[in-house]
Amino acid sequence: MDTLEAKKSLRKEIKSLKARLTESQKQEAEEIVLGGLLRDKRFMSCQNIIAYSSLPDELPTSKIISELMRYGHNIYLPVIIGENIEFHLYEGVENMKEEVQFGIKEPLQSCRVLPENEAVSIIVPGIAFTTTGKRLGRGGGYYDRYLTKQKNSYKVGVAFKCQCVTDIPTDEFDISMDKVLFG
Repeated sequence: MDTLEAKKSLRKEIKSLKARLTESQKQEAEEIVLGGLLRDKRFMSCQNIIAYSSLPDELPTSKIISELMRYGHNIYLPVIIGENIEFHLYEGVENMKEEVQFGIKEPLQSCRVLPENEAVSIIVPGIAFTTTGKRLGRGGGYYDRYLTKQKNSYKVGVAFKCQCVTDIPTDEFDISMDKVLFG
């Protein structure tokens, strides 16, 4: 099986596992990951943190975002612009809109953009991760393209325990995480 087919198969398998999670399991996973982030001195040392507004099948992030803001961090969320991703300052739910293509809540484009190569900790979503940092995304390559250019970052993958796999087929475009937290 080639790399693309293997990735497609793994995405399907993980989707099935995540569909079985209850809302309380999802909330418990968010609490576990939040605790891991708060204990990570390297992660917490960055003033600027990139997070994501979670889709229903992703590890929830609303509590993570509000807690990190309580600690005084600037939180940036993804905005899809064509084939690329930018990160705009999160300024509350009233400054969010639903992105049409993926249905993701994202900041209005009038919100401040994270300056290029600013020191940042990044909470990275994914379909599957290994404990060594390999990541399988949704297949659009948005995060991999961004992370290739963003050299001054600490990348933390976050996921449910059922998204932990022993290996992920990768190619030269796939970017590994510095750390992965499973909840």
